[in-house]
Amino acid sequence: GTAYVGLKKGTVAFTAGINQVLDAKAIATAAGESYVVRVVTNVHGESDHVAMNATYAQDLAEWQSDYETAMKSITGQTEPIPMLHTQMSSWTKYGQATSTIPLQQLEASVVSNGKIVLVGAKYNIEYAPDGVHLTAAGYRHMGEYYAKVYRRVVLEGKRWEPLRPLSATLVGDEIRVKFAVPVPPLVLDTTTVTDPGNKGFEYGDDSATPPTITSVTLDGADTVRVKLSAAPVGGGKTIGYAVTGTAGARGGATTGPRGNLRDSDASRSRHGNKLENWAVHFVLPLP
Repeated sequence: GTAYVGLKKGTVAFTAGINQVLDAKAIATAAGESYVVRVVTNVHGESDHVAMNATYAQDLAEWQSDYETAMKSITGQTEPIPMLHTQMSSWTKYGQATSTIPLQQLEASVVSNGKIVLVGAKYNIEYAPDGVHLTAAGYRHMGEYYAKVYRRVVLEGKRWEPLRPLSATLVGDEIRVKFAVPVPPLVLDTTTVTDPGNKGFEYGDDSATPPTITSVTLDGADTVRVKLSAAPVGGGKTIGYAVTGTAGARGGATTGPRGNLRDSDASRSRHGNKLENWAVHFVLPLP
């Protein structure tokens, strides 16, 4: 429930985290053991949505950098300390149909060169009745997603990309969106997540009557084809996914801002959860 301004360097919360590292380093040194910090994780963004924070992407970069700098000075490690986070997917419960925070969370990850790692969105996970928090089982499910990415980044030493768009092209009345797909092929799944309309895809421009989406289909293992009712003529053309929901609706797979695009990841779960990667919330400009 605390916005970034209450968690940043210099706050009680930040200092508490650094003190934990100081204590752990002292315990390890006394035992004759080495000690490093592998990652910092967060589940965050809702309070900054409420505060309408327009600089949240920069704040995430600052947050990761400040943690890494402070912790490296204690441990003496050379290994990087990335920050793992997830997109918020519950902003509609606060009374708004859209939010910039999940888009900024994606942006921060894309430009960080691996320092900020976006695990994924959360609309496919089970939400509590309040529509903002997850259930206990939902948090365990979410934790397995973090663990999967931790293994990839830390134990295997590889880069992680969520199911996110790489490019979008418009030719006539057809848009093709190419994705980074962790485990191909792409799947349109309307069983796990109900269809909010057009499988979650949204087209927009600045004309009085933008064309509508008539179909959303897969084109190979990594591309989605969005057909429009006519070739658009307006400026400011965009293609989005899971960016608009119903104001007041609780988050989740049947009510919140969501879409139906996932990959085919069959990673094993200790608790019977499905760990496919679902497409992140995004908006892309079209040329």
